[in-house]
Amino acid sequence: MTQTKNSSTATVIKLISKVLQEMAEKPPNSKEVRDAIDEISNGFIFNFQSPAQIVSRQMLYLTQNLPLNWLSIYLKGIQQINAQDIHNIFSENIALTGLEDMVTVVVGNHDMLESELKKIGTVYKIEPN
Repeated sequence: MTQTKNSSTATVIKLISKVLQEMAEKPPNSKEVRDAIDEISNGFIFNFQSPAQIVSRQMLYLTQNLPLNWLSIYLKGIQQINAQDIHNIFSENIALTGLEDMVTVVVGNHDMLESELKKIGTVYKIEPN
């Protein structure tokens, strides 16, 4: 997910596609993976600064039928990831054609985005009921 100006929407979508393709072609840099893991692990505590945040998270996990120790499982899982794991997931799930076989959802003012989105491919407008 990203946010950008209307005028750079197509450029950003193409950049995301390029990054996804690169991840499918070769593993990411091990240092980048370690830095991302450290950032997630070290920032994890900031999700639980108040009793309300803790209760809210636990309620979310319960409504998703996750185990009561989900937080521990999640953090341990994140810390065990390596560059090859990431590459394997991307190469199994991302076609080398990039976004051609995917659906990209763009939310915004259709009139302002239409010309940008047509640079990428077919546009389907979804209107709320």
